[in-house]
Amino acid sequence: MKKLKFLLSKYLDIKKIDNYVDMKKVKKILFYKTEWKIGEYITSSFVIREIKKKYPNIQIDVFVGKSGGMKELLENNKYIDNIFIYDRKKKLEEIKMKRQMLKSSKVQKYDIFFDFSEESEIKPKQMWLMRKINADINVGYGKDIYKIYNKNITKVKERISDTWEKALKTLNIKNINKNYDIPLKEESEKNIEKYFLENHINKSIAVNFFGSIDKRKISVDNALILLKNLKKQYPKFKINILDSPADREKIFEILKKENTGEIYYYENTNSIFDAISIIKRSEIVVSPDTSIVHIAEGLNRKILAFYENTEIEKERYTIKGNNRIIVYKNEINEINYNSLNYSL
Repeated sequence: MKKLKFLLSKYLDIKKIDNYVDMKKVKKILFYKTEWKIGEYITSSFVIREIKKKYPNIQIDVFVGKSGGMKELLENNKYIDNIFIYDRKKKLEEIKMKRQMLKSSKVQKYDIFFDFSEESEIKPKQMWLMRKINADINVGYGKDIYKIYNKNITKVKERISDTWEKALKTLNIKNINKNYDIPLKEESEKNIEKYFLENHINKSIAVNFFGSIDKRKISVDNALILLKNLKKQYPKFKINILDSPADREKIFEILKKENTGEIYYYENTNSIFDAISIIKRSEIVVSPDTSIVHIAEGLNRKILAFYENTEIEKERYTIKGNNRIIVYKNEINEINYNSLNYSL
């Protein structure tokens, strides 16, 4: 089936001429991603911001499959004009969003189709959609085998933000600020400020124990060891455990068992914006999850991050600066948390 889909995509492929792009003449851009995870979004957030700040009259639309926390982030992005978001498990909803987006493209054509996907192969339904949109410029990453992408960035070993900078340069956009665009929400800012004041938190370490899959989730026993050693390394700091809705039972178990003191958890967490506001007020962030890591990176916080060795080898989502990365081979609980260097 996979081979058949590949052949169908190749059959539907059409050649687009690699024309010079005059951004002053561009009126509409569509950004496309079938699944946009928070970490991926944060590291590419500067792309939309840089276009909109340099060319404020360009209409920027986003077509994206829904994933945890992304809907709120996109809705709070002041540089996006329209969002076409759908549940990837509901085919009828996807079709409905495509119809809405294509209706918009008939009113005024999209000049640029910007594909944020990192896969080298695309599905026939995406090729069909690109043909229906018929943008003059199709921007892609690692799409060397397709003729429809007339602005393609070949895959090399580099940070993904460097890749998207290259993509902007193919559109003749210069003087690019690659700092991540970290959104804040007024309600979260007020609630977290009150929470910090009520608990007299002046110096904070924000700790997240959980990645998106089991092998990236720190066990309760190892979490307790990590907390004990953080308190020993940073005795003047208070520790804030960041929320993870799928892992709240484990969080409450950790809180029940820990006896080091000065450990806090904001139980009224409603969204990713609460976590962002806590990270903003923390000097140090500890996390195995790249979404939290990249939010902390965007806010220039010191980071203790946990990466699987395959992620380090790819380099796309590694962090820079004076941070510490703990690398594991198979799963995160193989690490000896008593022997880690916690200093930053």
